[in-house]
Amino acid sequence: IWDFGDWFLDTMGEQSMQMALVLGTGGMAIPVLGAIGAGNKWNDMDYEMEHGIYDPDTGITTYPKYSAFQYYSSGILYGGAEMLTEYARLGQFKALKRNFKKGWDLKGTRFSREAFTTRDVVKRWSSGTAREGAEEGAAQVLQNATDKFLLDKDVALTDGVVEAFVTGATISGLGFQAPLL
Repeated sequence: IWDFGDWFLDTMGEQSMQMALVLGTGGMAIPVLGAIGAGNKWNDMDYEMEHGIYDPDTGITTYPKYSAFQYYSSGILYGGAEMLTEYARLGQFKALKRNFKKGWDLKGTRFSREAFTTRDVVKRWSSGTAREGAEEGAAQVLQNATDKFLLDKDVALTDGVVEAFVTGATISGLGFQAPLL
């Protein structure tokens, strides 16, 4: 359980700057975060071209030569994937805000006529959690497709998808949607 707690707090900490930017600007920072994602990809590609890619199976280092089309297109696609996940996260933030407000409602108490069921809470919590996980997984597939088809890298479309889904779902379910629990 300590390993999970360490991973969860580390992941939430990594997301804190993005959360602050998105919340503080009401979503206006999402294109900036997309540009950061594109810049990170370009930096990775610059590093690969300068220092090479080592294959431990063969012991050979290859030095890729990316065309301008490959270089800029892959960065833009990575940045676009980042923007899509940030738009999804903004929706999670808005849901979090609504959930905090609903936490103070009298719904389901003896002062209310409206029923409050655990089933409704579980349904809302699980759908939001699954949606965030699916969006993170889809972004990973897009990034893998960019590497595979645009940059001719030896990656499977499913590389890292499960981890992306689990991370997105966990951060959503235990972080953003915690007030529902």
